[in-house]
Amino acid sequence: MLYSWSEIREWKREDNWYCGPGGARIRVGNGCTIGSRCQIGNGCQIGNGCQIGNGCTIGEGCQIGSDCWLGYDCQIGKDCQIGYDCKIGNDCQLGRSCTIGEGCWCSYDCKIGDGSQIGDGCTIGEGCGFGNGSQIGEGCTIGEGCGFGNGSQIGEGCGFGNGCQIGEGCWCGYDCQIGRWCTIGDGCQIGYDCTIGNDCWLGNDCKIGNGCQIGYDCTIGYDCKIDEGCKIVSGSQLGRF
Repeated sequence: MLYSWSEIREWKREDNWYCGPGGARIRVGNGCTIGSRCQIGNGCQIGNGCQIGNGCTIGEGCQIGSDCWLGYDCQIGKDCQIGYDCKIGNDCQLGRSCTIGEGCWCSYDCKIGDGSQIGDGCTIGEGCGFGNGSQIGEGCTIGEGCGFGNGSQIGEGCGFGNGCQIGEGCWCGYDCQIGRWCTIGDGCQIGYDCTIGNDCWLGNDCKIGNGCQIGYDCTIGYDCKIDEGCKIVSGSQLGRF
């Protein structure tokens, strides 16, 4: 059940717990600032020094670490966990049971699907979308307007330029760098330490070996396999379309 912050403040307080009707309990740490029109679910725990903007909704059972910042009108689903020192911009939406690691920066108007996991220290640009069950490794940098399909798995230290679209069930190894406006089809597998230039298109179910370098404006057809360590020059077209 959700309760308005104006209502919660009237409850009996024991240490940092607000104790409401019917056994409702919500923890709000020391030094927190919670804006107007906020609603907070039963069982939530908000760490010390957090700042929650106006109009936010935080679902039941959520845990928000100390020193986090949520912009206005954010929607946080039930049972989410947000690590300490995270910053989540205005109008962001997190589905149920999402995990956001420590020290992440998520710009405004992002949508993160149910059960998704964002690793520690990630930076996510404005307007990004993550399908249900997405997994983003620690230290990734994701540009504005990127989209990741359901069940995408991205390794640690990867970078994606603005406007990339990653299909469902894709897997990308650690330390890959993907340029701007790339499209990667469903079910693709990209090995670790790969580089893909701007404006590339990879069809469904491609397999790119470890350490490959693909230049800009390349087209890789459906179900293609590129062996480990290969270099593909810019403008190349491979496979079937």
